[in-house]
Amino acid sequence: MKLNNDEFLKVVENTPLVSIDLIVRNVKGHILMGKRKNNPARGSWFVPGGRIKKGQDRNEALARIGDNELNVELTRDDVRFIGVFEHYYENENFAEKEGVSTQYIVIAYECYIDLDIDKLPNEQHSNWDWFCESRSGEVHKNSAAYFKAVKVGDIDAAYSALNARRDAFNNLLWQTPVMSLIAQAFLFTIILSPDTETIPRIIAVILAVITSLASLQLLVKHRYGEEYHAKKLCDLETVTGRYPVNQYHEPKHWFAGRKSFRIWCFFLLSFGITALLIQLLVIFWPHLITVNRDVNLSASSNLVTPEQETLGKPIGDLPVGAEKDRDCEVEDGNLQSMERKDVIR
Repeated sequence: MKLNNDEFLKVVENTPLVSIDLIVRNVKGHILMGKRKNNPARGSWFVPGGRIKKGQDRNEALARIGDNELNVELTRDDVRFIGVFEHYYENENFAEKEGVSTQYIVIAYECYIDLDIDKLPNEQHSNWDWFCESRSGEVHKNSAAYFKAVKVGDIDAAYSALNARRDAFNNLLWQTPVMSLIAQAFLFTIILSPDTETIPRIIAVILAVITSLASLQLLVKHRYGEEYHAKKLCDLETVTGRYPVNQYHEPKHWFAGRKSFRIWCFFLLSFGITALLIQLLVIFWPHLITVNRDVNLSASSNLVTPEQETLGKPIGDLPVGAEKDRDCEVEDGNLQSMERKDVIR
C-alpha cells in the first residue's frame, strides 16, 4: 500500500526511516556527490541513496536505488558494507512542514564505478561532481563523515586481502588432484592385485569411486573461489587504474591454451569409472585376474634353489671343489640316517 503525503509525513514525524547511502568512488578514489533538489538537505552536496520501502529486502532496495539514482544495476556482490550511520535533520522534512524533523538510520555501502556524471539522472539532484577529501568542507556534514569512515588506503588493504584469498584458493585447487592421485594409487594397487579377495576388492572400488567424486567436488569448489576473487581483483584494478596483473591472457601455443581445470576434472572422474569397469570385468570375466595369479604361482613353484641345482648335477659336471663339498654333504646325510636307526633300535 502506497502512503499519501499526509500519511507519510505522520510516519516521518513519529518514526525513523531506514535508508541506503552509496559511497561511489572513481578510479582516483574520489566520492560522487549530487546537489539535492528536495528536503531534507536541499541545496547540499550529498551522496546518492534512498530509503528502503515496506516489503523490500536490502537486495531489492539496493537494486532499485542503483537504477533510480545512477542508472546502473547493483547487487550485494558489487558493493562493500561500510557501517550503519544515523542522520538527523532538525526541522527539515520532505513536506517542509514547520516543527517536523527527519531521522534516518542509514546503511552505507561502498562501490567503485567509473561513471559519466553528465549522463546521470537529475530527478533528485541538480548537479553531480566528484569530491576528494580536501573538499569535504563543501558537502553536507552527514556525507562528509564518509570521508573519515572510508579511507582511500582501505583500497590497498582490500586489494591485498583479495590477492591473499585468491592465492589460497589457487593452492587448494592444485593440491586436490595431488592428494587424490596418492589415494587412488594405493586403492588401485589393491584393486589390480591378483591376490586380493572379492570383498576387499569391492571395498577398494567403492572407495576409489567416492575419492574420485569427492576430489572432483573439491576441485570445482576451489576453482569457483579462485575465479570469483580473480574477477573482483580485475574489477578493482580497472576502476582504480592499477596495472592489470590479475587479468587472464590466452597462451598462443595450442597445447598451453588447453584448460587444465577441465583436463583434471576428466582425469579425476576417469579413476572412478575405471575402478567400476575393473570390478565388472572381475565379475563377468574372472579369469583375467585368476590367470595372472595361476601364472605367478606356477612360476614360483618352478624356481630351483642353488643348492637343489648343485645336488641335481652329475659329478662330472660339477666345478672344481664342488665334488668334495657334495661328498661331504652325502656323508653327513648318511651319518644322520644311521643315528636315526640307532635311536629306533
